[in-house]
Amino acid sequence: MRQFYHSYYSRPAQEYNRWGISQQFLKNLWCAALSVEYMHKHNREIILSCNSVVAKQILTAGIKYDDVIPYLDNLKISNYFWAGCKIFTQQFMEKGDVHIDMDVFFLSDKCLNMIEQYEWDVVNQELEITALDYKHDGNWYKRHFDFLRENGINIKPNPYSLNCGVIGFNNDKIKQQYIKEYFNLVKEISRLDATKYEGGVEFFAPDLICEQMNLCNIIDKNKGNVLLLRPNNEYVADYRNDYLHLIGQTKYSEENQNWIKEKLKEMNPNLFDKLNTMLQ
Repeated sequence: MRQFYHSYYSRPAQEYNRWGISQQFLKNLWCAALSVEYMHKHNREIILSCNSVVAKQILTAGIKYDDVIPYLDNLKISNYFWAGCKIFTQQFMEKGDVHIDMDVFFLSDKCLNMIEQYEWDVVNQELEITALDYKHDGNWYKRHFDFLRENGINIKPNPYSLNCGVIGFNNDKIKQQYIKEYFNLVKEISRLDATKYEGGVEFFAPDLICEQMNLCNIIDKNKGNVLLLRPNNEYVADYRNDYLHLIGQTKYSEENQNWIKEKLKEMNPNLFDKLNTMLQ
């Protein structure tokens, strides 16, 4: 039976003030609770890969994962590599298992059924087609890619990037190469002084390159077959009622946090009350 996974490594959210936003650890628990509720609504099991700090909080909060496994107690990684926990977790996932981010909500079972029905080497949320668009100096991919290359990190450019809100592998060769290259890049980049990134250390996000753009390099090299749950990086009308990923900072806005809480209250009022009491 295919398994779905969340992963949560507490250190980045507790020790690294990404985007200058506070209380990320607690706000992420609201996301996790609602994401789990939607998975169970569609009769899918979901496992949490985490470290012991998170496991204790999840137990206290009463979020009903089908299993909670402290795989990430052995993860040692710089705090600005947010995707490290999901890549590390891939080592323990079986062929065809799928990782989803905690801020991913399957509002219907349409995309879940796509994952079940189609043949694929890699399943992914969507293709971001302007990753290295050099006409736009504000492009986050370009800024990070340039910073890494200028500081001696040897990585092949790719005009594409894959948003890994959903990521799973049926092709073990691609998966193992992806894991190996990700952590090799992490080791190299960790030697750099992140404070020299002109965008500010709180906006330093090398995973845009290590996790997302380099995945395209590996898929291209192996001629992998990719299933995309969304056809492009637009929030197209056909998917608004089926799939939602509150990307990046958006999940922490007051509007979206309120939406998450209202949905959770509607779907599981007892869990809402418990979390509301715990997180106030």
